Amino acid sequence: MVVGPGAIERYGVPVLFVAAGAGLGAALKPFAGWALSLAWVPLAGPLRLIDAVPWLPALIGGTAVGLLAGLVLAGMAADEQLFVTVDRDELTVRQEQRRVAMSRTAVGAVFLDGARLVVLGHRGEELCSRSGDLPAGRLGTALRRHGYPWRSDGDPYRAAYRLWVPGLPDLPDGADPLLSARQRAVERGDRAEAELLRAELGRLDVVVRDERVPQAGRRQFWRRAGP
Repeated sequence: MVVGPGAIERYGVPVLFVAAGAGLGAALKPFAGWALSLAWVPLAGPLRLIDAVPWLPALIGGTAVGLLAGLVLAGMAADEQLFVTVDRDELTVRQEQRRVAMSRTAVGAVFLDGARLVVLGHRGEELCSRSGDLPAGRLGTALRRHGYPWRSDGDPYRAAYRLWVPGLPDLPDGADPLLSARQRAVERGDRAEAELLRAELGRLDVVVRDERVPQAGRRQFWRRAGP
């Protein structure tokens, strides 16, 4: 059984990107003419070039360029969608050309942490963690039907997390510089780097989650997996 985004997210968002791109492209020449009527406008040179193009070629060309840009954005949005395949032997998570397969016997807990799917092993170690919009009801039904430990109440280890600050003495060797690098990645919005460092921390049995702290921005909370 495959669980993924709802119909609106799966089909509506890509269509919206394509339609918006085509519409904005078609409006490029009228916008250029309006902008040039103002007392001052940045990028006046490129706008004059657009305004000088005859109406029909400008309409066709602008629509084509906007449509192409919309298709690119639609493809990117579709690539980021999260899908979970559930069967009695294996749980598979797929997103952005990445695929993680986990044996049912290795899974200790599955839950949603906000919009993030998290799969833990029996020691509390993180087997998989991916962001994506999944319908909790359908996901929970599919998992329970196939014998997986679905936790509708969320993370069973939530109380074990502690705020990370540099230099904590009880972190395993090598974890502190990884957490420092990951905090910088989180602050600058580098999701790929943050996910890479999350995986490296997992090798040290350190599980990390991000949480927005009032007046402090996004901060990292961590815990150790069990023995």
